[in-house]
Formats: sequence, structure tokens, C-alpha cells
Amino acid sequence: MADYAHSKGLKLGIYAVVGLPMGVFGPDQSNKVDFPVLGPSNCTGFDLVYPDFRTTNGWDSSYKMDFTNPCSQEFINSIASQFASWGIDFLKLDGVGPGSWKNGSNYDNRPDVAAWRSAIDATGRDIIFELSWSLDPWAIDTWTQYADGWRIDTDVECYCDTLVRWDASVVQRFTELPPWIDFAKPGRWNDLDSLNVGNGTMDGLTDHERQSYATLWAISCAPLYIGDDLRQLDAYGLSLLTNREVLDINQNGTPAKPIVPYGDQQVWVTKSPDNASYIVGVFNLASSEESVDVLWKDFGLNDGSSARVRDIWSGEDMEVHLDHISLNIPTHGSRLLRVTPVEL
Repeated sequence: MADYAHSKGLKLGIYAVVGLPMGVFGPDQSNKVDFPVLGPSNCTGFDLVYPDFRTTNGWDSSYKMDFTNPCSQEFINSIASQFASWGIDFLKLDGVGPGSWKNGSNYDNRPDVAAWRSAIDATGRDIIFELSWSLDPWAIDTWTQYADGWRIDTDVECYCDTLVRWDASVVQRFTELPPWIDFAKPGRWNDLDSLNVGNGTMDGLTDHERQSYATLWAISCAPLYIGDDLRQLDAYGLSLLTNREVLDINQNGTPAKPIVPYGDQQVWVTKSPDNASYIVGVFNLASSEESVDVLWKDFGLNDGSSARVRDIWSGEDMEVHLDHISLNIPTHGSRLLRVTPVEL
């Protein structure tokens, strides 16, 4: 499977739930069956968990592992080694706490995260390590030290008759993301969940909503991985997913911030890496078309400054504007601009 995915230019991901899954001891948890652990210490499954078999993760579907016992690290090492031997490129560890709507010592999985990082590094394979879901920001030191990305919110998927909906839960990212922005840095990113903008009506979004979705993910430097059926990408979705200038913005390592982090009309800004221009996302989250003013002074430019504007999604260069630009933005729509100061 990995060879096939790699032959298509794709990467292969795998999913694991934090903790030791209950099923490893057999189907009858009242009569648990022990098992040997691969490694030099002759450990068994009973060495991996606390004697009271306390549960953990967002669903209480696993036993909490005891990392004061080196057997637990050996077990995680064996799993990571297996994943690496399969050619895995991406690991999502789910139900991680503090977070996943759980608190308390049973749900503090920071030792698990550290163990997985150590195990992945020991394999020598470059595996992207993502944590999920709704991670607590007060444990950010752990997330930034050990993970490549962390989910700041619940699933973007609506679990309805479409893959997503604007209000379940794409638009919520505009509220959830701002407190996390400053934690992002090269190699350690705020994960907004999968990008599902490629399958048209299957996605459950209008074209304007699809563009806004892709724009926020791009300017936030969020990890980009697609949740759509690649066999059914439509032309518009493909254009959103393959716009090279937008992808470059996502990869530039400088996440945008909202000028005002609330309200239905929002302007998000970041400087381009060469400091010669500003990348500006303009959003209308309201249920009707609205005019949005983008003021150069909000970027720190002086009054009377002029700037050249480029519409990045369309690829069109616009005229020079003095002080600001006013844009009519459709319902749930957006514009992605490059604003370059000029001397007249």
C-alpha cells in the first residue's frame, strides 16, 4: 500500500489512539489475557499499564500507560518501528489530553506524546507526528516540543449528509484559531484539520465558502491534507488545491493574524518572507454581501501611503490604491491579496 501511494506522489498516513487499546487483552476485559512485548526486557502487556487498569483518551477506550516502567517505551518503540517498516509518512495520535474534552490525571497524555516522539525519532524515518483533538493550550510546551502539529479544535467534519458545512464546523476556526497563532513556528504548526474543498456538492459548501476555507488554512500555515475523494475532484476544487502562489503562502512560515479577532468582517495580515509585501485575507462571515475596507495604516504604513494590489486567487494585478481598498465580499466569501507598498 505504501509503495502504491508513493508511486502516485502521495504520502501514507496511519491513525492510532493514545493509550493501550483494551482489545489487546482480548475481547473479555473481565478475564484479560497477557501478551509478550517485543524488546530486550521480556516485558508483557501487564507491565504497560497501571494495576487498576485506569482508562484514558477522549473516549475512555484505552488503558492509561505507565511510562515510569521502561516497558511502556519499549512497546511504543515496537509500534513505531512497525509503522516505519511499512513506509508510513504521517501519524495522527487521537484522543490526546489534556484536551479531547477530558481533564484530570487519567487524561494527561503528555508522557505518551514524549514516548511517541522518541520512538519515531529512533526509527530514522521522517514521519509527521500530529496530535488530536482540541488540545489544551496550557500544555503548549509539550505540544511544541514533541509534535509537528496539534489540532486546536474538534473535527471539521459535520457527520451529516455532506462532508462539512460552513457552520459545522468551518466558520468556528475563525474564533478558535487566534489564541493559538503565536504558538506556531517552523516545524510546529496549528492543525485546523483536513481541507475538504475539492468535491463540490459532496463537501456541502458553496464555491465562496470553499475559497474562504482554503484561504484561512493557507494564510494560517496550517498543515494541508485533503479529506476529499481524490477520484472525484471537480475543476474548481482542483484549482483551489493546486494554486502554486497560495501553496507558497501556506509554506512561508509566517501565519497571518486578524487585525480584529472578532466580528463578521475580518482582515488577516502577515508579511511576506522578503518583507516587500503583505499577504492579506479578507473575509465576510455574514449571511449577506458586505463591503470590507482594508486600511494600509492597519499594516503599520503611514497615512497617504500607496500600494499595489494583486488578487492571488485570480492571478490578476490590480491598480495602485491610496490609503485603502474597499471590497464587496459575498456571503461567506473572501479575497486573498498581496499588497505591495509603492513610492509615487
